[in-house]
Amino acid sequence: IDLLIAIACTGVFSACRGRTFILLGSRLSVRLRQELFESLMRQEMGFFDTTRTGELTSRMTQDCQKVSDQVTLNVNVFLRNCVETATTLVFMCTLSVQLTLVAFISVPTIAVIAKKYGAPMRALSE
Repeated sequence: IDLLIAIACTGVFSACRGRTFILLGSRLSVRLRQELFESLMRQEMGFFDTTRTGELTSRMTQDCQKVSDQVTLNVNVFLRNCVETATTLVFMCTLSVQLTLVAFISVPTIAVIAKKYGAPMRALSE
């Protein structure tokens, strides 16, 4: 029954996180469009003679949406990974502090060694 409660809580918190970032993404998109529009209103008339209307419309719709989507996605993933790392670290420390220290020392060491010697080994294998 504890596992079912954990699964339900995970679903609820994931839904709340998703809703929050959708809301923040929408607000960011609106703010970007407003700032772009205000910037366009401050331009001189000569700017509009050289710049096509379709290009400006495209910037206001597609580019602003792409920027806000990427920012919210990256922030969402970053925060999720931070929370997962912190909870994993707390869980590991509650089980065994010594084993946690061994893991945090050995894993980065092995990763550095693998990166250092992996590239030359790949080059030799080609």
